[in-house]
Amino acid sequence: TSRAQDAGLIRDILREAIVDNFAIGPGEVILGQEITQRRVHSVNSLSHATGLNRWRLYRLMRKAGMIPETDDAAAFNQWVFPANEGERLVARVANSVPLNKVQHVLGCSKTQAEVLAQHRLITSVTPIADDQIGQTWGQFNRDDLEAFKDEVFQDTRHHTAESEDFVSLTAAVTGKSSTAEILQWQLGGQLRGTRLLNGVRRLDHLRFDRQAILSLAKDRRGSDLNRVTLVATILGISPKSVNKLLKVKSSGPRLSPAAASAIADLQGTAYVSTAEIERFLSEYITLALVARQVGRHFTSVRRELNSAGIVPATDASSLGARIYRRVDVAAFIASQGMQTSVPTNIGKTRPSTLFSAIKP
Repeated sequence: TSRAQDAGLIRDILREAIVDNFAIGPGEVILGQEITQRRVHSVNSLSHATGLNRWRLYRLMRKAGMIPETDDAAAFNQWVFPANEGERLVARVANSVPLNKVQHVLGCSKTQAEVLAQHRLITSVTPIADDQIGQTWGQFNRDDLEAFKDEVFQDTRHHTAESEDFVSLTAAVTGKSSTAEILQWQLGGQLRGTRLLNGVRRLDHLRFDRQAILSLAKDRRGSDLNRVTLVATILGISPKSVNKLLKVKSSGPRLSPAAASAIADLQGTAYVSTAEIERFLSEYITLALVARQVGRHFTSVRRELNSAGIVPATDASSLGARIYRRVDVAAFIASQGMQTSVPTNIGKTRPSTLFSAIKP
């Protein structure tokens, strides 16, 4: 107090520490300065801001990995998390449906929706354990489901009449394949000519070439070439990030596209060979795959990696994805009681085999 005129810098540092670690909202005055933007939320402050029941929000934040697995009352007001991430999560959950409602959004049966969730073709906003897949589990965001439909329907042709040579998803599966496998083929561009009856964007309006299904079913190895959308699914990043990896010329994380001569007869302009994906995954691992490996939400894993001084192999902002060297995260994964593993037989086996290799 005797040297108040010299305390400005210390006061600024202390104010920054307070707003970074306490649920301070806009309009509050901290050490003589009004705060204009909230940086972190607690369960209590986010509950007050959104009107969401704090016990429900508490369980949601635990599932999302934003607060620790604790029953301590401190979880409500002392544990904090980034305000924008918490608000975005609540908004995405508010725009979500449980698994028993997914059928109405996608236009499929309850069983088919459950299969899609089991094989991670659709994913819940909050993680759900594999042995807990059930009709009321999960929060499946409507925008994510619409994006999935966009990918499935993008190369379909509109037809107004049924044909014996083109069959529904249910008929295509019977005795030949599985719902997950056929939709993986569709997403991977292996089922050219798929029809959409009357142009209605529902899975039960898809009509698949019967002979193409039979041909693919005879050779479970599938295609050795993978479309960008399928590579994105395998790596747990966006198609835009995959395209950026294909354009990288320098050292570090990068993917080499298949030769133009190899894809001359295929739809689309960019494919990645199975061998190239396996090479990439032998050296690198994405944040999504680390989170999937340890069974935690990616935001929680990202914070812990940052705290441990583990940084991506290259600037994450340039790729739109966090990609780490496997050797750098091996110790972190081991500390979670897991062993780092590299998916095998990518593109050559049923989708269930691929995803079981990736998940813990």
